[in-house]
Amino acid sequence: ELPICENPGCWFVSRDYMKLNYKPLTPDTLFTFGEAIELMKLGYAVARLGWNGKGLFLFLSTSEILDRIEDVTSKWSDYKIDPFIIMATAQKTFQPGWLASQADMLATDYVIAKANYKK
Repeated sequence: ELPICENPGCWFVSRDYMKLNYKPLTPDTLFTFGEAIELMKLGYAVARLGWNGKGLFLFLSTSEILDRIEDVTSKWSDYKIDPFIIMATAQKTFQPGWLASQADMLATDYVIAKANYKK
């Protein structure tokens, strides 16, 4: 289970121009695009505060997802499927292969998505 803290106690460490940044893993901590990618690599889902759609979030494909795709593509067994970013849309569908816009890449309003929280 991934740590998400309501109180400062869990920390995300990122490297920014050769200096370490320590940020608490709380629901209201803001992250850059680069930090959001690193969080996704650790297994977190992330979202932007600037997105208009409700329930939008991003996550990195997992080995389980890739294994299922590889089952379907087994006739091309010499091909490997690389990880990719998936977006959960407002229509409650998954869009594989999400591409960031210029605004998304320069944004500093990424947060840990509510999808990480147990209901």
